[in-house]
Amino acid sequence: MRKNFTLLLLLALATCLQAGAATFSGGSGTAEDPYLVSNMQDIEALNELANSKLGKETVGKYFKLTQDIETPVKNAIGPQGVFKGHFDGNRHSVKLEIETEDNTVGLFSTALGATIKNVIIEGFVHANSAVGAIAGSIGGGTVIENVVNYAEVTGNDFIGGIVGQIFSRKKHGSGAKLSNCINYGHISGRTLIGGIVGKSGQDFTNVMERLVNYGFVEGEGKPEGETCMGGIVGDSHAKDKMRGLLNLGTIGNTKVTGVLGSSKASDLEELFYNSQYSPSKNEETAYKKLTTELLGNNMEQTGAESQFNSQYWLFEDGMLPRLKMNGQETSPRAILYATPMLLATGNTVNDVNESFTVKCDNGVKWTAQNGRAEIGTDGKVLLKSIGEEILTATYEGYSRSIKINITAVSGI
Repeated sequence: MRKNFTLLLLLALATCLQAGAATFSGGSGTAEDPYLVSNMQDIEALNELANSKLGKETVGKYFKLTQDIETPVKNAIGPQGVFKGHFDGNRHSVKLEIETEDNTVGLFSTALGATIKNVIIEGFVHANSAVGAIAGSIGGGTVIENVVNYAEVTGNDFIGGIVGQIFSRKKHGSGAKLSNCINYGHISGRTLIGGIVGKSGQDFTNVMERLVNYGFVEGEGKPEGETCMGGIVGDSHAKDKMRGLLNLGTIGNTKVTGVLGSSKASDLEELFYNSQYSPSKNEETAYKKLTTELLGNNMEQTGAESQFNSQYWLFEDGMLPRLKMNGQETSPRAILYATPMLLATGNTVNDVNESFTVKCDNGVKWTAQNGRAEIGTDGKVLLKSIGEEILTATYEGYSRSIKINITAVSGI
């Protein structure tokens, strides 16, 4: 009996030692039996491993989220270390409420040779430099796929809705890859800002494919020269490979370009943006589209090699394209952000001088905050006075706001 008890004790001790001093809700850390992350204690255990020995404790380890983390996470995972493991969000969400003056901040601080997938970020991340909802900095072959950000991300430099910066240095072995990433959040800072990635660079090719921004992107920019602020990527690298990037979000000023703030990359295919929502004056690498040109199946391609075929996107009459991702494309917020505001041809969000329409026959409700516009039940918007107006769309308890500048009155 004593022998059996001793054996059980040793097995328990070995399990504990597998994860260093950290313990989780279950699992052994293998691909077949990942550590289960179910609560804040598990988040703290993951943070402990990432901080230990520069992340060596996470190498080859697998972690799986088993439920939404609704208690706000106040600090990035691994600020004194690196995450080098495999994190599967399992289609669950993590709420962040990070307010700090530190650098390299997100759900993860730094990820090298890691995989982060299938996770949704809520809340906000306010920090200094290298700030992103998923990670502040990534490199060394890190793969990020099937992730969604709803959080507000703000800071100074290297600010991205998903990743603040990519640093693929020679000593890290290979570049990073981002695919199927969506930003809905408000992204702002000083410079090197992108709806998805703030800055991409260093010594290897970084691959980016099927990235879409629906959020609001703004930045101060540099007084002169390159703005390095874009709807998708703020600053790209010459070796980067980019496919199927789409900006459907609104832009704070003309210093922010529609897709790439600094278009150093030369291997580019199928980059598009809504020129009425993103009135950039400096876009040479992407194709402008009017809102009407983006609706329904206008963007759909039949070729298997295209990043805009129905394998990857949901095309629906009268709606903006929605990236297919674990069913997220049919969620209320995806429907809300894909419901278009149809400005008159020649108008942009910064210069609205004619009446326009908003789509409301799908249950989305629109209101005008400042009384400068009047929205009819048929979705027709009449302009009443000159100045800033904020249109708010609501659907099934969610809302989004779009700021427009009315420069002429249409009358009633």
